[in-house]
Amino acid sequence: MTTTELRNVFMGIKGAMIVSLDTETAPPMLKTDNPYMGTKKVSKVNGVINWVYENAVNAQRVREGLDNDFSAFPRKWGKRIVGTPLVEHNGKYYLEMKVQSAAATYILGGEEIPVSDLIPYFPKKSASRQGVEKEVILRDYALENIKGIRYGGQTITVGKATAGECNPAFPSCDKA
Repeated sequence: MTTTELRNVFMGIKGAMIVSLDTETAPPMLKTDNPYMGTKKVSKVNGVINWVYENAVNAQRVREGLDNDFSAFPRKWGKRIVGTPLVEHNGKYYLEMKVQSAAATYILGGEEIPVSDLIPYFPKKSASRQGVEKEVILRDYALENIKGIRYGGQTITVGKATAGECNPAFPSCDKA
């Protein structure tokens, strides 16, 4: 499946859904004196799409015995496409996901790098406003970084199509 076909699938999903993603991303890293620049993060991520961040945080607050008075700020970037799990930003599409669990491997030059070696080169995280012990994690994945997805009993591999491989149902598919 191409990223355009994947976008079209997400456009048609209504309601919250549990999904698992295989992703390959460039982790945010500090550049100064960093011998690990160019590292790729390969992840398996489980979570929920088509969810409402503010509602999820308030539900977590209630589980922790707190008031459900959290109010989310507007997105800092991108525009959520109403009724879909997608965000559009500068012509690119991203999947907004509530992360339930994730496992990652870091690769540089074909070699696995222990995360403990990378920690000094990761930027410091800002404090959360949620006020909870178990933070609700929102992640946006560029569709081009999704290599596989599992949902509703389906397993789909994602990549660019070569000439002749496009699904005729999606005439605007990406070509290599």
